[in-house]
Amino acid sequence: MFSQSFWPFVRRIWQRLPFPDDDTVDEPGPWHYQHWKAELWRTALFYIAALAVVYSSVVFFGYTLHGATYGTYGVTGDADHDSFGRRPADTYNLARAPSYYQEPPYNELVGEMYLNGELPLWNPYQAAGQPLAAEYATRAFFPYQIIENISPPEMKDLFTLGRLLIAGLFTFLLLRMLAVSRIASLMGGLFYMFSGAFLWFLEHEEVSNPAMMLPVFMFAVEAVVSNRRPIFFFLFALATGLLMVAGQPESALYILLLGGLYALFRIWMQYRITWHGLLTAIKVGAAFALGLGLAAPLIFIFLELVENGWNIHPAGGGMGVSDPTPLAWAIGYIMPNFFDTPTPERVVLVNGVWEYLGGHIGVLASTDHASCRQVA
Repeated sequence: MFSQSFWPFVRRIWQRLPFPDDDTVDEPGPWHYQHWKAELWRTALFYIAALAVVYSSVVFFGYTLHGATYGTYGVTGDADHDSFGRRPADTYNLARAPSYYQEPPYNELVGEMYLNGELPLWNPYQAAGQPLAAEYATRAFFPYQIIENISPPEMKDLFTLGRLLIAGLFTFLLLRMLAVSRIASLMGGLFYMFSGAFLWFLEHEEVSNPAMMLPVFMFAVEAVVSNRRPIFFFLFALATGLLMVAGQPESALYILLLGGLYALFRIWMQYRITWHGLLTAIKVGAAFALGLGLAAPLIFIFLELVENGWNIHPAGGGMGVSDPTPLAWAIGYIMPNFFDTPTPERVVLVNGVWEYLGGHIGVLASTDHASCRQVA
């Protein structure tokens, strides 16, 4: 009953958006930029409207998602509201320490250093000084973060919501390239935009940056495997390099593992054991190596810091490692609030179970199945 009323409703909205479309290409298949260009504009408008609705308090009513406005400072008990002129919006954010106290001052420091013509290699303001870019979580070499850091603080929310828009658009492009129907691709991007990777950790930029890069990276993987154009070789190399400097190295490692396994699967399914398959594997490996080379300046200083520094995340430690998510928590993938504990402040990672890498992944197949019956 739901699919019989919902999918026609979505399609009517899609058809009334004021952008031209090429209805002759309803089967996406290989990359057709001229055919997908109108689709992309229409999808972007749809996602922007969705963001304006979901985050209406931020877009229209003067609230902010800036992490610095959620915390208190020193011993005064006062939050840093006045310096931004906006009140903190209701949020799912849980990681108080990095989102409130670590990332905002790091962003400001990195931005000031770039504006002064300096590379953000050293932080002289903590203890007797310590490495800055080498901490990795400072995201000092990630282009999107750099532009955000050197921009006025009033634009912070624009960049925060921009992460969701980029993630949604590349999820849509990936699904279209995989010959998923238009409506299912549209909803797939929408599901990922508002999945746990963002709703729980939107202000936690060292996590939301890799989450934004995941569909970009997977789109590049599919493009380099299924197309022979040189541009997709360099796109995959660039996506790899950007992923490696985006933020949390643990997240980047999981995404690289996902992309690598997917590349092997696609090569096997498309080429089997043939010369074309071998050449494609070599091409993917070469592009991956080039991407690591782009990120090498950060990787080398990070590995040196790991070897010579001390932190609460030692190599081989238990932090970040947990048992598989219990099946009973599956409802949390669709209803993020289901396991939420009603506490006045979200302090530690026990107020919900959405942090176990939710993402509506299992919903996509049923989405495509339902939409194919109603739309295709």
